[in-house]
Amino acid sequence: MANRSYVEHLAFTASEGFLADKSLFDQLKVWLDNNITGFLKVFWGFEVQEPTHAHIFVLWKSPELHKQASQHPEFHSGFMPLFSKLFTAPGPSVHLIDYDNDPTNAFSAAVTEFAIVKPKEGHTQAEIDEVAELIKAGVAGQDGIHLPLVRGPVVNSDQSDYAQAAGWDSIEAHLKVIQTPSVAALGGKIFGIAHMDFKHIVLKEA
Repeated sequence: MANRSYVEHLAFTASEGFLADKSLFDQLKVWLDNNITGFLKVFWGFEVQEPTHAHIFVLWKSPELHKQASQHPEFHSGFMPLFSKLFTAPGPSVHLIDYDNDPTNAFSAAVTEFAIVKPKEGHTQAEIDEVAELIKAGVAGQDGIHLPLVRGPVVNSDQSDYAQAAGWDSIEAHLKVIQTPSVAALGGKIFGIAHMDFKHIVLKEA
């Protein structure tokens, strides 16, 4: 059985200071390394289409250890001053995602496809799951993808939101695959029953 992976995703508009000096993230990572023991990996980067939009993905050992990290006695005095240098108002959005597999390959690829998926009115996540599994099978043998394609519920959402991610050699590789007739037909089905907010992100491991 695939190993589930608990991931914290933070998305925000980068501050001018962060855009000018990416070492600000290194300072944050040093604090995490010295104070927090519950995470496995951290990936960060910027969207291709909106280069001022930044994303951080933290792979946690468990939800409990993630919760403990936010209760660290120096979280507000140590972590937050460093983190707040990275973003502008209104601050980050946070998704806590229970992925169905390890997303490391997706996040390590040259380009990461990331999406938040919400059922349209009158439809359910179960309907989306059925089509999504067919899409998984359809892209599995294609050139340019870095498997597995991972999916999972956004556990801090009250709207049955799901997140999914896949790694690609390039945006062109992704677009080529989703334009193949079989995958395009499935894509049409899923867009008929779900709202999908897609991003292409270039990530690196901290």
